[in-house]
Amino acid sequence: MIKLSLKNYLKCLAHIFVPLGCIFLGVLFGAHALFGAIAEQTAFVKEEIAGILSGVETDFDQLWSYVIASARELKWDQPLNTVKMLLQGDWLAEKIGTFLGMTNEQYAQFLVRIQTVLVSVGEGLTGGLTAFCVWAALGVLGGYFVTALFVRRSTVKRGFWKFFGAALLESFFSTTLIAFTVWLLSVWSPGAIISLAVSMLVFGFVALYEAYLLHGRELKLSKVVNIKNCYLLQLSQLLIMLISFAVIAVLFAATNFLVALAIGFSVIIIAFLVSNVNAESYVANMAEAERAKNVL
Repeated sequence: MIKLSLKNYLKCLAHIFVPLGCIFLGVLFGAHALFGAIAEQTAFVKEEIAGILSGVETDFDQLWSYVIASARELKWDQPLNTVKMLLQGDWLAEKIGTFLGMTNEQYAQFLVRIQTVLVSVGEGLTGGLTAFCVWAALGVLGGYFVTALFVRRSTVKRGFWKFFGAALLESFFSTTLIAFTVWLLSVWSPGAIISLAVSMLVFGFVALYEAYLLHGRELKLSKVVNIKNCYLLQLSQLLIMLISFAVIAVLFAATNFLVALAIGFSVIIIAFLVSNVNAESYVANMAEAERAKNVL
């Protein structure tokens, strides 16, 4: 089982560009929404400042260039803190006040008006950031489900009724397992440790029993669902996750943060998907070997 599980994992890593592509598309659409919001709010700020300073004789292009140059000198290694500071209004009002040589009274009045404008700007940027996060999340989810099709095609095939039956079985067994774990924790405080060990065993049993019902009913149940296979399945899942984390660690050491994060997401997605089908793949191969033996 371990050999087959690792073989499935290594074979499915060939699909790594599928989740990467979906994540990239999600981030691309999200970046379009975010940068659109930034451009819109930047134009809004320039227009509002020009309106507030309508009675002041100054070159607004020079004023804006001065503000941009000052902003570049800020500490952008912590971008969220820097943006938060800019949206409070004090920094922007101070820079404009310094450029125009405002008196203390003029500066106080200008600060109040700038803060009112930046509240609206903050809401607009929050909307753009929310859109970016939503698109990025959709990219990850899309990558998961699209990759699932490729992983299943590479490991074990299901017809519609097997897919439907698997969904029902997974729902029933998962609900039962969760209810049992919650009950154990409620009646016995050391239940967390026990429930972890039991859950690992039960998860293997559930996965193998489900795979038996879907693919291996011509086999003896005891040949498929037993303690040895349950723990071998868990061991194979553990090895897959350890290999995945090792790959991610190498990526973070050899590349930059964004590249390692994107590829790391893809590796983890494939690891989870392969872990979900390994039991079915194992039982389907056993059933196929049994049928071949009977034919001979």
